[in-house]
Amino acid sequence: MSVLALAGLRYPVRMLPILLFEVAWKLLWLGVVALPQWLHHTMDQATRDLTTEVLWVVVILAAVPWRYAYTQYLTRPAEPWRSPSVTEASSPHR
Repeated sequence: MSVLALAGLRYPVRMLPILLFEVAWKLLWLGVVALPQWLHHTMDQATRDLTTEVLWVVVILAAVPWRYAYTQYLTRPAEPWRSPSVTEASSPHR
């Protein structure tokens, strides 16, 4: 994690997908594991400690450039898996 953190300081935009993955799994864990236990008052000490650590995701949520992430990953057209020259060259109907 330290190497990824240092890489994020050097290349913040390139590391954004990893940061978004980190946000996704932490929010998923909080919603699937911690929240039901908290609501039913069945949370043990180990889960409570881990929840405290995972709640630091709030700092990550504040640091993500959400407008850039939205335009870059959700509204931008997808790139083709193959370049047009590869597709044309491999087409048998030419």
